[in-house]
Amino acid sequence: MWARRLGGIVAALAFAAFAADANAEPAMAEQCASASERAQLHRLEGHLVEARAELVTCSAPECPSVVRRDCDRWLVEVDDAIPSVVVTVRDAAGADVADARVTIDGEQVLERVEARALPLDPGTHEIEIAGRDGPPVKRSIVLREGEKRRVVDVTLPRAAAPPAKPARIESKNTTRVAGWSLVALGGVGVALGAALGIHQHLLYERSDSCRPVCSPKRADEIDRVRLFEGIALGAGALALAAGVVLLVTHPAKKGALRPDALIVRF
Repeated sequence: MWARRLGGIVAALAFAAFAADANAEPAMAEQCASASERAQLHRLEGHLVEARAELVTCSAPECPSVVRRDCDRWLVEVDDAIPSVVVTVRDAAGADVADARVTIDGEQVLERVEARALPLDPGTHEIEIAGRDGPPVKRSIVLREGEKRRVVDVTLPRAAAPPAKPARIESKNTTRVAGWSLVALGGVGVALGAALGIHQHLLYERSDSCRPVCSPKRADEIDRVRLFEGIALGAGALALAAGVVLLVTHPAKKGALRPDALIVRF
């Protein structure tokens, strides 16, 4: 309340002086008086940056001399009282960074870091610096009247490495590998069945001495070999057939696995 009374007194004195100032136009004189009043209110509330803007208006040459004289004096006082900060930004290696946004109290003030001082009102301020990569860095500072060019030095963290892309598996190549594996496995099965067939034939030849009646042990051995021969031949044939089907339905691409690259050791 007392601040408004003070502003009213200032305005009243200014208007009283306008009558003696022949160089001031009535409309301009009213604007100058209003700017002078608003400047004093902002100054009393601690809004020095806004007060300075109003004092620049009322100290213009077009304003009445009595108002201009007071505004000039107050402008010098406010300029001395306004604190300021200088924001410096570095990367994790310590090199200066200019490509970063500066936000103060939720309002972006710089698109890129500059070397000039930034005037601010006295009090607490939240400063946020955001680089092109990585999370922003926040600082909370308290400025006092008359504190000039306070350095706010910020180091940006290293940008997080992008997540590794999962290895891409060529499904067609994988299918062909499976096809060649089945062909190889089928070949082993057929070869094993053939070997068992030869072994069974030899057992029959050795059984001539006991024909027509052979011992149960010899008969069981022949039956067992015959069973294993059938299993090996059947499984080998199925594996061969499945492998051939996979290879035929999934033709090789350029650079794909060649048959001679598959080595099977017995």
